[in-house]
Amino acid sequence: MYLTSFLSSGLCTLYKYNMYNIEHKDLIKDLYYNEETGYFYWINPKQGRSKDKPAGTKTHHGYWIINYNGDKILTHRLAFFYMNGEWPTQMVGFKDNDPSNSAWDNLFLKSHEAHYAVIKERHREKKQNESPLSPAPRKRATFPTQEVTQAVEEFIKDRVLVEGVYVVRNEHTEALAKSGVSS
Repeated sequence: MYLTSFLSSGLCTLYKYNMYNIEHKDLIKDLYYNEETGYFYWINPKQGRSKDKPAGTKTHHGYWIINYNGDKILTHRLAFFYMNGEWPTQMVGFKDNDPSNSAWDNLFLKSHEAHYAVIKERHREKKQNESPLSPAPRKRATFPTQEVTQAVEEFIKDRVLVEGVYVVRNEHTEALAKSGVSS
């Protein structure tokens, strides 16, 4: 579930492709990277951004993302670009396995296989730490198409459409429907 939601969240696509239209010189003018903390700060913040608070937001997966020129960029990848002037060609890992810690000495390059092994391990640990009293995940109800069709037909059988709403059929609503008020 965790790995699946991570892969479907779009974060995975950010790892695969370096399709950002960002010049290194522009990035350095706009953002300051604190190598010790791993946080980026806006140099000249636009409205709604602060110079004193770290740039970006933390995702529910624990990663920090910065919206820069319309691109949502993971800060640990942005740190590599900031420090080296080139986007990393491999996955960026965390020595302490904490995805919120983008400090320069905590980052390293690794293969995709090694990265997903860490994610699976993190998911396994999370499952082990869950309380047996935790509520079961909710499942969406599914209905066969034929049952839904029958239920809808049954509902509208004794109704007439007036101004985009199904109302109980009577003399008044029949007259409204025939006069063209129905849609």
